[in-house]
Amino acid sequence: MSDTASSVVEKVRVWDLPTRLFHWTLVVLIAVLWWSGENGEMGIHQWAGYGALTLVVFRVVWGFVGSTTARFATFLTGPAAIKRYLEETKAGKVGHIGHNPIGALSATAMILLVLFQGITGLFASENTFLFFEGPLADWVSTGTSESLTSWHKTSFNLLLLIIALHVASTFFYLLVKKDDLVHPMMTGMKKVSRLDLKEEAAKLHFAPLPLAGKILAGVAAVIIVISFL
Repeated sequence: MSDTASSVVEKVRVWDLPTRLFHWTLVVLIAVLWWSGENGEMGIHQWAGYGALTLVVFRVVWGFVGSTTARFATFLTGPAAIKRYLEETKAGKVGHIGHNPIGALSATAMILLVLFQGITGLFASENTFLFFEGPLADWVSTGTSESLTSWHKTSFNLLLLIIALHVASTFFYLLVKKDDLVHPMMTGMKKVSRLDLKEEAAKLHFAPLPLAGKILAGVAAVIIVISFL
């Protein structure tokens, strides 16, 4: 009976709306940040940066109090879990509820890098060509501001590299492993056939939307205050 149950494809809910909106809104904002930075549109760059910083701070908080698949404790599971996942993948066992252990490292790295980008941007200054200062640039010495500006630029290149690897791995899973990671992040629903994944999905907890709204509003209020300092 378990073999029959595991062969039937079912759609199960894996991602909540706040996590999905975070993901795709951040994609747009990073594209805007890249374009505005390359073209010297620092006004647009600054406000897109505020938006990205708001999102990642929200995501960090949501990673502790949000839905099961959004929580860091769920997907940052250590070397043993990564080893087990690689062994299962090698054996042809495809599919995972939420971030797989490898994808979790990529997602966490991107969150931390965008957070680093946002924080360093607050203290950044550019007085050679763009004549731009972050709202907190005057809070640190000129030398410190210049160092943070340099790290801000360098870390964005690292972020682009990790994004490229993330996109490449997504295509690898889709084309080689036949595991679609994009559609679930758009709809929240994932097709699964394995019984263990169905059982895991049935146990997921989804945090209430009003909680996400309150967290986002609180974070946005703080960032807005900082932007006017």
